Amino acid sequence: KCEAFKMYYSAMGKEEWWFIMDDVQEIIAAELHEKGYVVLDGVLTPAQVKALKAEVQAAHADGRLEHGGLVNGKMSDLVTSGQLGEDAGKYSDTRTRGDVIGWFDSDEAGWPYGRQL
Repeated sequence: KCEAFKMYYSAMGKEEWWFIMDDVQEIIAAELHEKGYVVLDGVLTPAQVKALKAEVQAAHADGRLEHGGLVNGKMSDLVTSGQLGEDAGKYSDTRTRGDVIGWFDSDEAGWPYGRQL
């Protein structure tokens, strides 16, 4: 159903905003209620995808992405109770998780990435 609305709103010149239209939001809400999740393909336009890819590649080349972290869930009660600091139980293991991450916030000073978002 969402794909049909995407085509409809794209034809009306609203390619970038199709997913926030009321009728699409109703479909999204119903699927969230039924399944507990929603997958929306094609939210970004091809031009946005290209720009975002270039920004992620630049951030990676500049060493601004960090290894994806893991958390020892057995320590969460101690963190919640204040017995351990917020970062206790967090660690990195590239054998388990080999990706890199970065938060792209166009408003953050000193972070030149994500400006196209």
